[in-house]
Order: sequence, then structure tokens, then C-alpha cells
Amino acid sequence: MWLYILIILFIAYLAYQELNGVRFSKSGLLFALGGLCLFVGLSDMLGGYDRYIYADLFDNVADVINSGSSNFKDAYIFDIYSSEFGYCWLNVLIGYITRNRYIFILLLTIIIYVNLYQILQKYAHNYAFALLIFMAFWFFFTFTYLRQVLAATFAWYSIKYILNRDLKKFVAVMLLASSFHNSAIIFFPLYFVPIIKFKRDVIIYIAVVMFLLGLSGLPSSLYEAYGEASGSLARAHGYSGDSNARWAYLIEAFVILLFIFRNYDALFQSKLQTLMTNMAIIFALILVFFYNSENGGRLTWFYMIGVIVTLSNLALSNIPNKSDKNFVLVLCLVLYIRIVLSWGILLYPYKTFFTPGVREGDLVEKIYEYDHGYDNDKFYR
Repeated sequence: MWLYILIILFIAYLAYQELNGVRFSKSGLLFALGGLCLFVGLSDMLGGYDRYIYADLFDNVADVINSGSSNFKDAYIFDIYSSEFGYCWLNVLIGYITRNRYIFILLLTIIIYVNLYQILQKYAHNYAFALLIFMAFWFFFTFTYLRQVLAATFAWYSIKYILNRDLKKFVAVMLLASSFHNSAIIFFPLYFVPIIKFKRDVIIYIAVVMFLLGLSGLPSSLYEAYGEASGSLARAHGYSGDSNARWAYLIEAFVILLFIFRNYDALFQSKLQTLMTNMAIIFALILVFFYNSENGGRLTWFYMIGVIVTLSNLALSNIPNKSDKNFVLVLCLVLYIRIVLSWGILLYPYKTFFTPGVREGDLVEKIYEYDHGYDNDKFYR
């Protein structure tokens, strides 16, 4: 656990230094994200069972390629993710590079973090603070939800086409993102949201309506409709499973909206800032809508960049409420540490795939490990 705490304390220190005028360069951002990329990509199946699912599917793809078959669709990944062909063909491409699941996961992680660097260096002005917010809201999900994270980082390349009002290129990028995870469809409506400063009363009214709709069972119905349209109904049922109210969703949405409203007039100094702020607001509204759903919060990830850019840029600007700068820093530490404590054995003890064996007490491995040949020789394939 302490390894994760040391990482966030170091990044928080960099963000604090940025508050005091010590700027974090693009090269510093590249170095930091590169280190985090290796930390995530070299880990030994940390984060949950999704890694085992994706690794098992990839191993099958590699076996089909190794058998000499010219019909790649013999691999059952094309049946499971029939509408997410981009991800399927990426598996095939990597299958020609390696047959090893650990190298496969490392390569996917590298793609994710390259995308992150490209987007953050383009849209964030304060890199250390942007990195801190990323760590608090999204870092841990890059360990396990590989397809959806890939889709989100590809979707963000469409932001410039929203700003430039280029619908054809926007659609092209979004089709690519959707080919990795169909949930990217939730980002499509953003193109048609006016890039304007909405009144606070309008946003509050919409939030109340979203909350009431969330109580109605509509979120589950939408998930089922998405599953039927995408050919992934079984997975959609799994995602939409109702649960006890996710109060953390409501608290997170409330805090984000409160921070935005307290500094509202300082957030619309440019077209880009307006778009990013609206994305952060949509992020909060989606949380409110899905607060009674087990996995609905994952749909907010496509709007995550709005939260990262809005909070990081505002933290170092001339905002009306100076105390909010330190508030963002403390909030990020709390959110990060909450995940470290709640995920527990999914994250630690940390282990890379360079050493043989499995992590002590890894319950996920005991349930989902499909090939014990990896246990003592990580490179036997």
C-alpha cells in the first residue's frame, strides 16, 4: 500500500509546487506518464478479473495466428465483441508481435498513456495538477478496464473537431473509438451541445430531473437498449445491475458542481474553456443519473478530460475563491486514498511479471486464472 501512497504524495508535492509558481514542463509530464505507464503495464495482473478476460481472448487470437490459419475470425473474440471490431483487429495485430499476454497488456497500456500524453499536453495548462486529478479520478481504472479506457482516450482526439465544427472528422474519430467499446456512443451528443455558458439555474434543474429519472429505472432500460443495438446484451445486463444507491456518485457530482459554480464566471474565458467546463458538468450529470446503478459511472469516463482540464486550469488561474486551489489538492488525495483502501488486494502487494509465481493472497487469480503455465514462467509463450 505504501508504494501507492508515496506515488500520490510525490505528485501532490509537484502540484503544490505548481501552486507556488514552479511550472511543470511537457518533458516532465512525459516522464511522469511514462513512469506511470510502466508501473501499470508491467504489473502482474493487478486490478481485477477484466485483465484475465482480455488476456484469455488474446491468447486464443495468438493461438489461431500461430496455427497458420488465415481466417482470423476463427478466434472467439470476434464472436464476443462482434461490434467492437477495432479492438478485435488490434488483438490480431499484436498477435503478430507477441504470443505473451503480459506483453499484450503492456502494449495496450502504452497506447493508452501515449493518448493521455497527447491530450493533456494539448489541452491542460498546468500539467502537475492535471496529473494529480488524473490520479485521483482515473489512474486505477487503467489497470483493468482496458477496452473502455482505450475508447475514451481515442474519443478525446475528436475534441478539436467539436471546436472546429467539423462533423465528418468528428464522426470518423468517434466511429474509431466506438470500435473499441460501444459505450463511446455517449460522447456523440457532445457535438450538438451548444458551446455556451449555461445559466446555473438551468444546470440545477437538469440535475434534479436526472436524479428523478435515475430513480425511475430508466438507466437500466437504456443499458438494455444499448446492448440490443450493439449485439452485447448479456454484457449490458451485467453492467446495468441495480444496486444500493451509490452515494459516492452523488457526493462526487455535488462537489464538482459546487466547485464550478463557486468560480463560474472565471470558467468561460475561451471557447475551449467553455467546452471543457460543459464536459465537466455533463460528467457530474451522468453521475447523478446513474447513481442507483452499479456500473453507470463508467460512462462518465468519456467526459473525464473535461474534469481534468477544468479543475487543473482553474487551480492556477485568478479564481475568485482562492481556498478552492487547496481544496482541489486535498480532494484528489482523499479520492485516491479511498480507492487504494477499498481495492485492497486488487492492488497490493505490487508485483511485476518479471518475477515468477503469483501474488500472495490474490483471490482474483485463484478464481479467474485460466492458464497456470504462466505461474512459474511468465514467458513460456
